Parts: sequence; structure tokens; C-alpha cells
Amino acid sequence: MADLALVTANSVHIVETIKQHTVPIAEAVVAGYAVRQDTASGKWTKANATTAAEARALAIAVKTGQANEAVTGLQVGILDGYDLSGCSYDDPIYLSDTDGKLSTTPGTVTVPVGRVIAGTSSLFGSGYDKLLEVNMFGVEAAVAKDAGRVVVTSELLAASVDKWVFIADKAYKVTAVNEIHSVVGGSSAAVRPRKITDTSAPGASAGANVKELTTAAADLTATINTTQALTLSATAADLTLAAGDKIGLDFSGTLTGLVGLIEIVLKAV
Repeated sequence: MADLALVTANSVHIVETIKQHTVPIAEAVVAGYAVRQDTASGKWTKANATTAAEARALAIAVKTGQANEAVTGLQVGILDGYDLSGCSYDDPIYLSDTDGKLSTTPGTVTVPVGRVIAGTSSLFGSGYDKLLEVNMFGVEAAVAKDAGRVVVTSELLAASVDKWVFIADKAYKVTAVNEIHSVVGGSSAAVRPRKITDTSAPGASAGANVKELTTAAADLTATINTTQALTLSATAADLTLAAGDKIGLDFSGTLTGLVGLIEIVLKAV
């Protein structure tokens, strides 16, 4: 994720405003920060994309302020002041996982807040400036879509055998696979999640109807109490489930002593 910086610290400039709102702020904010309503006070507070609740951004603060100071938030319009030199025209800009920040890539919750447009006031013969077109009206729909997030967890134990952990009721995309254990397994202990689209067993080898969700198995002999974030398959189709598709776990090695958990995160599509 690449968070956007300001060209000049604490400074953005409104080029055009279609909708804006001025509200006191619940905490110190910096010009250019994304803000949302604090649910207790109704004041602006910094937004971020870590959760659906935090991601309900409503505006971009147009000045730096301290707690309880009134700050105007631009909801629809055009802003100048971000360093967009690394962006192409028409690139989308998203809410970042970092409090208040905007980013060139989506955060945990995908929330588009605008896109890069050309500032055509430049002199003839000059390259156009790059401005941020802000439109916060799409945030509600983006957050609502993220409500389709599903987290599947399954215990990993010494007695575990190949098993099913999920049956899709509609289309989903796998977005993350994590594993952690408090007690290691025995020799070469490992587990690998697979998508299965036919009547193959959960421990079936990869093939036409059995697809690897990750590039490697989770090592169940790795350091205890340390989360392994497994690398997802680079083949997008392998990560997409249709209604009726299943996810199974394939164990290998000796599991003796194992105590752990695997987490598979999916998003409705």
C-alpha cells in the first residue's frame, strides 16, 4: 500500500466544491485526511480502512485543526495538494488502513474515495497538473459490499484428518489465508487449503477440479504463536468460488502434539 503524501505539509487547496460540510472535530486532524462521523459525538474523526465501522469516510478535511475546532470536509469536488506524481490519470484513490490517509491501493476494506484527473488550467505546451477528484458518495456502497466478508476458522489438532471447512452458497473470492499454532506438529507436519469444484475428497491432489489456494502449505513445525500469512495463488480464477464449490484441508506429515488454527478469509463478489 502506498499512502499519499502532501506536496506542502498541512495544506490542500479546493479547486472546485460541489458538496461540503463543516463540523467540529473530535481529535486533531491534518489537512487532506479522510474523516468520518464519530458515532457518539457526531464530530469528525479520522477514518481508516481497517474495519467496516472505521471505513465509513464522509469527507476530506481541507485544513489542519485541533480537537473541537470546526473543520470543513469536502465530500464532492476537486482537491489540489497531494503528491500524485507517481499516479496515472484516471487512477483510483482509496482509503488507507493508516488513520486518515489516502492510498493508491485498497486497504483491508476496499473504499474508493476518488480518482486522479487532469488540471487543465496549465499553460499551453505544459503537461497537465494532477488533481484529486473526490466523491464520497460511493463509500456507503463500498462498505456495504464489504459486509459480505466471511472468515472461516478450523482447529488444527494432532487428531486432524483431511476435512471440509466451507461450502459456498454464492460467489466468493478468497482474500487471505493465515495459520497459527501454540504446539508444533511432528515431522514434516503441514496443511494446505484447496478449492474443490467436483466430488473429489478434501485431500485430493491439485488438478482440473482441485485448485491450490496458496503457493505453499502452512508449515505446522514453524515457530509457535507466530501467525503465518500464506501467499495466495497468483491465478485469480483459483481463488474464486461459485455456489456449491468447497474448501478442504489436506494434511501431511506427522501431526503428533499439534494445536493450532487456520483462518480463511473470503469476500462475496
